[in-house]
Amino acid sequence: MTGARGLAIVLFAAACAPIAAACGVSEGGLGAAAVDAAGTGIGGDAGFQQDGGPGTPDDGASGLDAIPPGQGAAQGDAPQDDAAQPGATLGEGGPAEAGLDGGQVGDAASGVDGSPDTGGGGGGGQADASPDAGTTCDFSGTWGSRLVIDVGWSPQGITGIVLASGSGTITQWLLSTRNLSGNTSTESALVCGIDLPDFDGTAIAGGEVYGVRFPSSLFDNNYIPPFAVHGTFGGSSPGSTYDTTPSAVLLGLTLSSPTTAVWPATITTEVDMDKDGKPGVTANTLQGGGYTHPPVDIFETNRADQLYLAIRQVTALTATATDCDHLSGTVSIPTISDSSNGTSKAAIDSHVIGCRIAGTATDAGTGTDCTSSQASFVDNTQPVFSPKGGSSFTSLRMPSGSTCAAVRMALQ
Repeated sequence: MTGARGLAIVLFAAACAPIAAACGVSEGGLGAAAVDAAGTGIGGDAGFQQDGGPGTPDDGASGLDAIPPGQGAAQGDAPQDDAAQPGATLGEGGPAEAGLDGGQVGDAASGVDGSPDTGGGGGGGQADASPDAGTTCDFSGTWGSRLVIDVGWSPQGITGIVLASGSGTITQWLLSTRNLSGNTSTESALVCGIDLPDFDGTAIAGGEVYGVRFPSSLFDNNYIPPFAVHGTFGGSSPGSTYDTTPSAVLLGLTLSSPTTAVWPATITTEVDMDKDGKPGVTANTLQGGGYTHPPVDIFETNRADQLYLAIRQVTALTATATDCDHLSGTVSIPTISDSSNGTSKAAIDSHVIGCRIAGTATDAGTGTDCTSSQASFVDNTQPVFSPKGGSSFTSLRMPSGSTCAAVRMALQ
């Protein structure tokens, strides 16, 4: 720097020091904060010579560390009281560092570690290849998950008399404890909730709307036994893949080889899982607010306010770790073939194995169970689900000891 140019800079800096904002000088901007008699920057803010100039140790507050001219911040350090920084006229950097550290280990305030500054505006530089590069995750522990599956349906048996074809989503919540052996994952999972779509009746049935809801007590009282989920992680860092083999949820029955067995036409292994004295698991049907209890005969002389169900759902998951505490991906439903008749069916299965007769406006009902023929009528007009292709899997780390209610709240 020539003597004349150095003098001009000194005068400019002196004139602007009281009114830096008015002169448009940002921290680390135009002027070297202090110059010696020869006009060489000594330890001040960035400017032409950068932080401290070439070969000069950094002043300790700046996020730029002795970077050669032309490679540094055009926008300098955040303002801070100058009194704390000897030799500085325009104020040294504050807690918000420039974010780049000239090849050195990144400061605590920096969002980028140890990458050389490549110039440009205000400490922008070359970021790490990945924001989580070098992070190691432990994917074991307690996790809550939500599975959403797009489905279509048609009625069984007496096709189209009561139930119309339709589409909607099935949502399922899980609480699992995962153990890892290398990248191999084994989980003990509990079903924490199931939401079914509403079903429309045909015009013959008066265009009614039917809703089936599972009580929270079914999931919150440890009625349903855990099931195993086996999977593999592609690594132990954010971005790692996660894939599982098919796993089966069974409600209200036992089944040998539940992930591959053909769904039986008649349930003979029902289990009173919710311990209410009724076979299978009990779900409530809705009445009022636009809903009507489903009929239990073709003449609609009686209706059911409770259904006793046996259910099997098989799922496989494919996901990616977005960070150490979150997984997201998709759900697939395998198809199981029946070699005895050459048919196949997606493994979302259910049977109505009993029901309860609802009361009327003048009769509150007696809690009488349906006859076998009435239960069979409901079973033969229930929806048969088929996946429609859309699905999502969302999973997050939960505190140890979390409940099913906490999972449903966290993953609404």
